[in-house]
Amino acid sequence: MSQQRNSQAMRRRFKAYTSAAGAFVAAVAVGMGFGSVFTGSAIANPDSGVVNESEVVEGTPSSLRATVGAADTARFRAYEEEYTGEVFTCDAPTGATSLASAFYIEGDSVAMPTQAGTTRFASPFGYRSDPFNGTSTMHKGVDWSGPVGTPIYSVADGTVVYVGTGREVARTQNVVVIEHEVNGEVFTSWYIHMYLDGIFVTEGQQVSVGEHIANIGNAGRSTGPHLHFEIHPGSFPGFPITDAVDNPVDPISFLAGLGARDVTNLCG
Repeated sequence: MSQQRNSQAMRRRFKAYTSAAGAFVAAVAVGMGFGSVFTGSAIANPDSGVVNESEVVEGTPSSLRATVGAADTARFRAYEEEYTGEVFTCDAPTGATSLASAFYIEGDSVAMPTQAGTTRFASPFGYRSDPFNGTSTMHKGVDWSGPVGTPIYSVADGTVVYVGTGREVARTQNVVVIEHEVNGEVFTSWYIHMYLDGIFVTEGQQVSVGEHIANIGNAGRSTGPHLHFEIHPGSFPGFPITDAVDNPVDPISFLAGLGARDVTNLCG
């Protein structure tokens, strides 16, 4: 009788152990599943430059793979946080009295609109699948994803010709347009999606290359915090912005042709 009770007790303990082990294995499997989802949603190439689209799509959760634009969404969502760094400025030379004068390169210098390491390239210029509805649409600029508050810099010396909502310039909100002339070539640079309190320039203001003009936001038609950046050859056409004058070009190629540098390389 005693042996029978001992045998039953051992069987109960064995069942308890196997149940606990099964629960542990299940928990690990579930945890790994959720971990892969969160990791996939934040996939981006840690190096500066163009993100490998095939790698991003492969690692993107199935719930986000409905359109090619889902890769953009995944990268943008990786940055839904506040920027905790600082605005880059050069050490001012002797006699410098303002932030703008700290950037003192002579001649027609050109810079990238964000500092390397603070953002990641998220979406190129050209036709793509719209991340909202999946239709093929022209992406008229390039996108850099980054935390809200990440500094945006003027790509060249110029004059601010427009600050406001995107409605008047056939864009989503909010927009800053700066007109430049570099090596005799006139063009405008467009910066989009900033919050109103993250815009630090006004129409008519003269700005210098590398000057802090705004911060990355998530305003308007956006899947996450990022800078949408455009380049338009020629002078600002004024209003209304029609298809006949809405002539953006690939910003990366354009800036490369002008020898654009990171803002950290502007200091003399």
